[in-house]
Amino acid sequence: MSGALRRLLVSAVALLALRAPAAELELGVWVPRVLTGDPVSRAEWAQRAGDALGAASGITIRGRAFSTFEDLTTFASSGRLALALVDPLAVLALADARILAQGTGAEGPTPRLAVLTRTPQRGVLGLAGRPLGVARTTGAEPALLTHLAFGGQLDASTFFGARQEGELEQVAEWVRAGRVEAMVAYEAQAPLWGLHVAAPLERLALPILVELGGRLTEVDRVRLEAALRGDGVPLTATPAGVLGRLQALSRDYLAAVRRAVDGGGGPQRPVWAPGRTLTLEPNVPLQVRRAPPLEPPRGRLRLPDFPEVETGGGP
Repeated sequence: MSGALRRLLVSAVALLALRAPAAELELGVWVPRVLTGDPVSRAEWAQRAGDALGAASGITIRGRAFSTFEDLTTFASSGRLALALVDPLAVLALADARILAQGTGAEGPTPRLAVLTRTPQRGVLGLAGRPLGVARTTGAEPALLTHLAFGGQLDASTFFGARQEGELEQVAEWVRAGRVEAMVAYEAQAPLWGLHVAAPLERLALPILVELGGRLTEVDRVRLEAALRGDGVPLTATPAGVLGRLQALSRDYLAAVRRAVDGGGGPQRPVWAPGRTLTLEPNVPLQVRRAPPLEPPRGRLRLPDFPEVETGGGP
């Protein structure tokens, strides 16, 4: 068979494969840091995300929302999930995950985190020992807060009081009700709850689209990768526009998260309140202690020995 004929046959097979109908795929969605509404709204958003990926790739994809990471991993262990749109910490915890695309939004792929409070305040110094609310993610959350969000300047596990974990909207309600003093979330979401930014923190990557366990056929993988290139796939924008698109980006936005979980420090950003000015008391009496008298050094200087001069009468 000539080389030209062989190339023609390969091209024909590839074209037929791309046009062949694909089986329905399931997409697991777990985005705990991004506000998508109540459980019903969250399920609808996940379904629309699957529909958007399906329309762009020509694959039938059904989106399914999960409330916890444990629920997602339990379901994925059955082999039913081929794709997952999940928090960066989940990508590190899923040993068989292969990154396909990065979530992005109004602030790009890495919106800024912030400490949010019910009443205005500057810095986090006044929050020492107070309870902190955070979205429930994985066991690596304390390391992420300490080494990435707070840039290694404080240990989030010991600086604050008890750490209260829950769903994002629930945590915001705790702050508004005074159950916790503050929460950590994407800064752009603060106006949605009427909260104040006490301290801007570092940036954290948005959810990431991954393939699980190599469950995509080569044809489906080619279709998805083609759809995610360039401008990517638009999603129904979440409130405040935090997440609104999936794109195949060349930069590894997971690297900073991986370093934080491994105990590495991120860039330093001041999160403390301005230091207080210390004033010395002017009327404190000055006590002066008298130094002992100086003595000639010993062992280093020596007077010369002169011969004794005798004096007496004449002969």
